[in-house]
Amino acid sequence: MDLYIFDFDNTIVQTPYPDSIYYMDRKESLNDSRWEFKLNQKVKSYYDKAKKKNEKKIVLLSNRVREVEAPLRELLYKLGYEFDEYLLIENDDRSKSKRLLNYLKNINEVENIYYWEDKDKHIKDISETIPKKYGVDVTVHKVI
Repeated sequence: MDLYIFDFDNTIVQTPYPDSIYYMDRKESLNDSRWEFKLNQKVKSYYDKAKKKNEKKIVLLSNRVREVEAPLRELLYKLGYEFDEYLLIENDDRSKSKRLLNYLKNINEVENIYYWEDKDKHIKDISETIPKKYGVDVTVHKVI
């Protein structure tokens, strides 16, 4: 099975305000009548291609907190996205690689991982941790 992983902020959409965990952890940060979330069309085309594949899971791996999941899902749905899983922050653990490793423990064997992300620190963490601990390479698509 192939796993397609997408980040949200500044990957799927251009976040219309400064990166602040204090604000991004609030539901109103996802209010599309207050903010204009510009869709990254290149990332959307990768998502659309992934949706057509067989034997795949498509996952959102975001550093948004679980408490904003409902408005996040609603906004993503409006933008044409639905995910098999939403790996969001719980218990203040902002490590994307830890969340991904926990997820990988509970699913069938993964052959390939494709990852879309804008932040170098998350790319480095996932690219180094997942192959070492899970034994599968990660193909990174850095979003600029």
